[in-house]
Amino acid sequence: MMEYTASDGTKFNDDDIERWAQDAEQGFPNSVLEPAQPYEWEHKSSMQARTIRAPETVWKLLDSAAAKQGLTPSAYIRQILTRSLIE
Repeated sequence: MMEYTASDGTKFNDDDIERWAQDAEQGFPNSVLEPAQPYEWEHKSSMQARTIRAPETVWKLLDSAAAKQGLTPSAYIRQILTRSLIE
């Protein structure tokens, strides 16, 4: 059985890898996954305000989608805009 060392110094072996693979294939049934905030780097630089025009229905959809993600509308717009530009 092979022994490995992660970059943080944690030791693991082939049995650990097999267990992780089984968990992944089962959708991580015993795990609670918290949503991560992607693109944390974007908050380290100064931001500029811009204005866009959109119909009221779009703003309502935006507010609803942001609330479902637990984000402010501004944070949600930054997230989806950044994703669309880098993909």
